[in-house]
Amino acid sequence: MICTEIILYGQCRKKLEKYLKSVQEDVIIKCHINPDGKINQIFKNYFLDFYKNDESKTITFLNFNYTNTIERYIGKGEDLNHEIIYIHGQLNKLDNPIIFGFGDEVDRYYEKIENLKINEFLNNFKSFWYFKTDNYQRLLKFIDNEAFDIEILGHSCGLSDRVLLSTVFQHENCQTIKIHYHQRSKTENDFFRKTQEISRHFRDKAKMRKVIVDRSKCQSMNNI
Repeated sequence: MICTEIILYGQCRKKLEKYLKSVQEDVIIKCHINPDGKINQIFKNYFLDFYKNDESKTITFLNFNYTNTIERYIGKGEDLNHEIIYIHGQLNKLDNPIIFGFGDEVDRYYEKIENLKINEFLNNFKSFWYFKTDNYQRLLKFIDNEAFDIEILGHSCGLSDRVLLSTVFQHENCQTIKIHYHQRSKTENDFFRKTQEISRHFRDKAKMRKVIVDRSKCQSMNNI
């Protein structure tokens, strides 16, 4: 039964990749990005216009999406000093395979799994997949280099990326965390819930209170 579950999990990952390839080819590539849409405005105002033509300012897009959607928002980026890190891999890139697993190795059950001494149980923990490329090292190099600000668009900030997010959020160079929240209606949004999710990545709650930007200074990602 255990072996069957491991095999099925691998098949699930392959089916996800197959599905996403069809979406990227048939939907994303053909879609038209609304120039008046909120996400497009955020990219233009916060990233493209603010950072372009200034070599002293750099921006790293830490992309958790397997597709190349972000490249359509950035465009050619000829005047933008930037890089894109496909931290969880990239479709159709054999040298950057997609990572589909769990990244909370500080969970209280993880040590128990390690102590079972059955390597197959570790196959889908993200750490071992990160070692296949230099993506994680590029991220560490960026955050170790100088002070940085974080802007979150779309990421759930859940525990599936706990070690990675804790490393970035709690880093001494992290100055601010700005949440671009989802406005569900005129009166409801997910900003409050996002702050709760983010809090789970902080051992130092004083640091958390210092770096998270209050909602009055944040923007929603959608038009209501």
